[in-house]
Amino acid sequence: MDGSKNRQIEEGFVFDGLWIYLLIFSRLALGLMFIASVSLKLCDLPAFETTIENFKILPRQFTKLSAYLFLAGEAAVVVLMIVGGTLLPTAFLAAIFLLSLFTIALLFVLWKGIQTSCACFGSSQRPVSSADVWRNVGFLVCACIGFLSLNSLPTAGIKIGLGEAGLLGMMAVVFVVLSVYLRDVIELFRFS
Repeated sequence: MDGSKNRQIEEGFVFDGLWIYLLIFSRLALGLMFIASVSLKLCDLPAFETTIENFKILPRQFTKLSAYLFLAGEAAVVVLMIVGGTLLPTAFLAAIFLLSLFTIALLFVLWKGIQTSCACFGSSQRPVSSADVWRNVGFLVCACIGFLSLNSLPTAGIKIGLGEAGLLGMMAVVFVVLSVYLRDVIELFRFS
C-alpha cells in the first residue's frame, strides 16, 4: 500500500510539474510575441493605422484611436506577464481577448476578400492569408493553456532549475519565431 501511495505522489508531482512548465512556456511565448508585435508596430505606426483602416471594420475616424488602444492592450499584456503573481490570470485573459479580436478581424478580411496586409508584426506588403489566422490560433491555444495551468497548479510552489527555465525560454523563442514566420515556413515546405 505504501508503494502505491508513493507512486501516486510521484505521478502527481510529475503532472504538477507539467503544468508549471506549460505556464512558464506560455508566459514566455506570449510575452515575447507581444513585445515583438508592439515594437515592430511602433516602428511604423502609420502603416499599422492604414492596415486598421483597410480592414474596413471600424469607421475611419476610429482608426488612430483603435491603433493606440491595440498597442496599449498589447503593452499591458507584456507588463502583466512580467509582473506576474496575482496579475497572471488578467494577463492571460487579456491575451485571449486581444488574440480573439485579431483573429476575428483576420477572418473578416479573408471572408470579404479584402487585399491588405496584416501588419501584425510591423509593416508588410503581403496580403492577409490563412497562415496569419493559424498563427493567431496557435497563440490563442498557448494563452488558453497558460490560463488553464494557473488553475491546475498545486497551492504549494514548485521550483524549477535554471537549466529547465533556459530550455523553456529557448522553446518559447523558437515557437514565436516559427509562428511569426509561419507563412514562410509553409512556403519553404511547399516548394521542397
